[in-house]
Amino acid sequence: MKFDVSHVGGVENCYVSLPLQLIQTLESTRSGSLPQVLCLELRSLSNDGKWVMAWSGATSSSSAIENNGE
Repeated sequence: MKFDVSHVGGVENCYVSLPLQLIQTLESTRSGSLPQVLCLELRSLSNDGKWVMAWSGATSSSSAIENNGE
């Protein structure tokens, strides 16, 4: 799946917020509920770089994956 990553101010932790569509897709691929903390590996389309981030259940306010930019 392709998603934009958006840097938002006011987020003061190391976790990302995920769009509802992505959360629903992740939940539909598991037989049980998602773990409390989920590690994600995000890959850039423009280069070979990748980011490893954690998610703890927050839903983003947009259709992008949101992080604090740090």
